[in-house]
Amino acid sequence: MTDATTRGFIGQLAQGDRQALLSEGVEQIFPARSALCAQGEIGTRVMLILRGTAKVGRTLSDGSHTVLGLCGPGDIVGEASAVAGEGSARLAAVIAVDSVTCRVLAASRFRQVLRARPEIYRTLVAVTNDRLRRTADNGVRQAAHPVACRTARMLKELAARYGRPAPQGLLIGLALSQHDLALLVGASRESVVRALSRLRTSGIITTSRRKIIIRDPDGLGRAGEHH
Repeated sequence: MTDATTRGFIGQLAQGDRQALLSEGVEQIFPARSALCAQGEIGTRVMLILRGTAKVGRTLSDGSHTVLGLCGPGDIVGEASAVAGEGSARLAAVIAVDSVTCRVLAASRFRQVLRARPEIYRTLVAVTNDRLRRTADNGVRQAAHPVACRTARMLKELAARYGRPAPQGLLIGLALSQHDLALLVGASRESVVRALSRLRTSGIITTSRRKIIIRDPDGLGRAGEHH
């Protein structure tokens, strides 16, 4: 099995629903830094990520940019505007961090699949609610908790969603830069670099270019506790 069939939205589907959805559309590769979809465009496609990492971001009215989250194998992109119906604009942009392989299907066909297989729709609602909860929780953490605590909690969350076994521990299966992590944590890159350095010194994580391995999950959990 690939990561995409065991994780995220796709991984939560029953086998029959999963196979039915993945049989739709065509496979498409998006090169690094290319757009899977753009903010404001009419949503005509839905993408199921099979491999790679994408970044969800939104440009605000004052011109500033915020990163809302990362997507990896098993995640779905573009479903909100598709479910909203014909002519609905996308609320955020999704940009490939590294090479991203997707199963791409027309929004109209996706709506037909949801009508034919209501369990897929129910799973989609649950995934959307979980995403909203994580966003709200992250906002509370940014307001109330130190950067070191927030960094550890974000790594724990990413490991739970995208972690896969590696010789040294649990590899977060995303192409994750320090800059992207800082945007997710809601802190300066320098502050997050210091937090990562402390976690490395404590033997909790190891890092290399765009890779983070959790060596001590219990220690990471303790580092994320706010006293």
